[in-house]
Amino acid sequence: MSKKLQGGAIMDMGPYAASIHRIFFNQNITYLKISFKKNKNYQINTIEVLHEVGTSVFTKNEHEKEKLKELCSWHFIWSKFYFYKKHYGFLVSIIYFVPIIIRILFKIILFTLKREEKKIKKYKTRWSGLISSIKNQTSYKRID
Repeated sequence: MSKKLQGGAIMDMGPYAASIHRIFFNQNITYLKISFKKNKNYQINTIEVLHEVGTSVFTKNEHEKEKLKELCSWHFIWSKFYFYKKHYGFLVSIIYFVPIIIRILFKIILFTLKREEKKIKKYKTRWSGLISSIKNQTSYKRID
């Protein structure tokens, strides 16, 4: 499958095209694919985009909005590890994620001691997404 880029460039997306909508890091993947093919490309990292999670999706109530935030959090960390593993290898990815793993576990313990259920759930969701990606499981999480 090919995808037309701005300026008329055509890029062969390969097998990634089928899952392009599921990954949070598609701009990085596009950058890597274009670079690999020795095409000119530009990435501006200083641009800030303000977008509150869940505002592009209609939700009926706060409970639905919280479930959507939870889903985004799970998929974000799953996709982040998947991206690093795919492009830099499993060992480099694990090394990169050690501080993140420690931080998530620390926050789960901290908020368990403080009995802050909402934050415990937030970090357990991140932990679940990261462990699923480490175990090479599919991006299976959906809103109940």
